[in-house]
Amino acid sequence: MELTIPVTAKEFESAGSKFITFPANAKVGDVQYRDVEIGQVDWDTPGQSIKFPVTVTESGADEGKKDKISCGVKPEAVWKLKEVLRELGVEVKIVNGKPKFETDELTGMAVVGVWTMQEGYKGGDETAEKVRYPKLTALVKSKPETII
Repeated sequence: MELTIPVTAKEFESAGSKFITFPANAKVGDVQYRDVEIGQVDWDTPGQSIKFPVTVTESGADEGKKDKISCGVKPEAVWKLKEVLRELGVEVKIVNGKPKFETDELTGMAVVGVWTMQEGYKGGDETAEKVRYPKLTALVKSKPETII
């Protein structure tokens, strides 16, 4: 029997998971690195979190995939934003007692995205099945050197 798939050849060829490719036997905590370019940094949820959108620029199965890292701005969560800005060499100024940084210097910046294999409940629902998925957990200036 022959089945005709109701998509165009172009749609079929470009189809792929939205997630970064990990080996099939990846365990929770495993890490993958990809060269990425940062898009326009902006509020994810105004007053609560800032997003750093990225596009994978490294050639291969993940090229062109989009993701984001979101950093909270409340006192108990702002550590992640501070970590990302420090790693990327972004100057933070204190103006009228509040930290500020310029987002334009980040747009188009070539950096490395760090994805970590996570485990959680599907859709965040604790009654649902547990699933594994890659999550963008950090942005760094370069890939770590491999020690042989």
